Amino acid sequence: MNILGLGGLLGDAACAVLVDGELRAAVEEEKINHAARTGAMPRAAIRESLRIARVAPDKVNCVAVARPLDRKSTRLN
Repeated sequence: MNILGLGGLLGDAACAVLVDGELRAAVEEEKINHAARTGAMPRAAIRESLRIARVAPDKVNCVAVARPLDRKSTRLN
């Protein structure tokens, strides 16, 4: 099973690829585009992680997204 993991979507976005439970690649978006905390989808990190892991985009079985998904979820009440 090929899993694409996304995290830090509100700031320091990153991507990881696991193949059959083994970490094959992990890339921070900032390392590629040199722009800190953009809050954008880490498209370049996704492309690079998949390339490093040798997984075609159509072969990803699952996408795992780390929370929080919005800034309201980060507040402690």
